[in-house]
Amino acid sequence: MKKYDNLTIRQSNKNPLPVSIIGKYGLDKCIFIDIECTGFSKEEDGIFCISIGKLFDDRYEVTVCFNPYDEANLLNEVEPLLRCENICTFNGIAFDEPFINARLKKYNIDEVSYKNHYDFYRILQPYTKGLGSKGCSLKSFEELVGISRIDEIDGKECRDKFLLYLEQQDETLVKAIIQHNLEDVLELPKLFLILNKIKSENILRDDALSINEIRYISRLIQKRNIIIEDIKFNYLSTKDSRRLIYQLRQKIIDYNEIDNILKANHKQAKIYE
Repeated sequence: MKKYDNLTIRQSNKNPLPVSIIGKYGLDKCIFIDIECTGFSKEEDGIFCISIGKLFDDRYEVTVCFNPYDEANLLNEVEPLLRCENICTFNGIAFDEPFINARLKKYNIDEVSYKNHYDFYRILQPYTKGLGSKGCSLKSFEELVGISRIDEIDGKECRDKFLLYLEQQDETLVKAIIQHNLEDVLELPKLFLILNKIKSENILRDDALSINEIRYISRLIQKRNIIIEDIKFNYLSTKDSRRLIYQLRQKIIDYNEIDNILKANHKQAKIYE
């Protein structure tokens, strides 16, 4: 066995969330995930490090698995930890989840699916200015709840250190990689406190619709003489409002498209409310 083949590190912290938040979002049946990869191609690149966090009654435990040589071995090792009802990530809808499934499929391991995917990039990005965040990166949002990291690198630097490790076999590079991957998941549950802040302080989206825009959409609905279930205008993005207006102005309305817009709207509202 080569050095660091399936190196596993575990770290536990005190459970940071109140019971009310854990119950509302089903976090007792949730895993918190972040992966480190050699690139962005699901077909050509691979995973060399993965962190998986889990909440228990009295603690939050993160398991970090690192394998620089055998991705199949790494995925088989963590596969049981990936099976859960819900998942929480930062930008995981676009990256982590599809990447993991593509690599699982490559090695004939059953893919994973989740009832709810709480992607904090998508959840918090629309409120960046309203929250007073410096930006929409994970580290920027972490600062809002007083999180201070030991880790000082980003994902690209982590990948670069991994490639350098393969050349130099410098153990300090492994420590930096693991620390970065660990900290990307270690404080992730605390972002639910920001979500709670959005609700309690009634913070509006940065792209919130104006009163005139809401009235215009309402008039279009009335003019077309159609029945639409309650629209959650506070959570309707500019993009989705444009899609809705486009459909309402067509000679032949695509009701399936409107239904998809409203389902997404209600799903978003459920997260924030």
